[in-house]
Amino acid sequence: MNRNLFLIIAIACTGFGLLGTSPAVAQAEHKDSLVNNIRLAPEQLKPFEGFYQSPQNKDMVVHITAGENGLNAKLLWNNGEMHLLPESTMGFVSKEGGDGGPIHLVFHKDSTGGINQLNVANNGVWNRLKDYKQVVKKEMEHTPAQLAQFQGLYQLQGGDFQFLRFSERENKLVLRQMWDGNEINFLPETELAFFSREMPQLSLDFSKDKDGNITQVLAFKHDVALGWKGNAGYPAGGHLFLQ
Repeated sequence: MNRNLFLIIAIACTGFGLLGTSPAVAQAEHKDSLVNNIRLAPEQLKPFEGFYQSPQNKDMVVHITAGENGLNAKLLWNNGEMHLLPESTMGFVSKEGGDGGPIHLVFHKDSTGGINQLNVANNGVWNRLKDYKQVVKKEMEHTPAQLAQFQGLYQLQGGDFQFLRFSERENKLVLRQMWDGNEINFLPETELAFFSREMPQLSLDFSKDKDGNITQVLAFKHDVALGWKGNAGYPAGGHLFLQ
């Protein structure tokens, strides 16, 4: 289990530094890192435009557009934005940053000279997509009573006492990370599939047993969490379970 996938919910995550970021990207400017003072003309920035996809999570796509002496990066999985300033003709650095500092990115060309990849520091090489169409998810009609069946405590597989808590609140399904208290709201797209308006590419896919009981959830198409069958609190060695 890759716990970093769940860190996308935390406010502290910044840009491409982890597998995701919060909608509110930190606004600290790292002027000391922008030492090259490179300026690129509009015709030099235009070829970088396009959609780039993470190899680690296909739901994570960034839309790059040309701006004034730089690039704008729209993070489609959570509607966050970053501004990229040139360090060289192919390298850029984020204007925004957090505890980890600015993010450095380098674009690459294919054999024909066209830009086809984006190397994101600490997060691998992202591939440029052709004919990308953003998925638009719609909320199905539902009631609080329909969401009640998903409520409860779920344990992440492959992790030591890492739990998720689901609860119904204002006709939404609220995911709470029990290790840090961060929460995110989800809405049903189908009977068992959920999405987040705040972070559109985040998904939850629940499973039922033969008797119709909810048994597990596949979170973000990557991590499996099983319904907790223990007592009302965490097992010995875990943290206090918040009722």
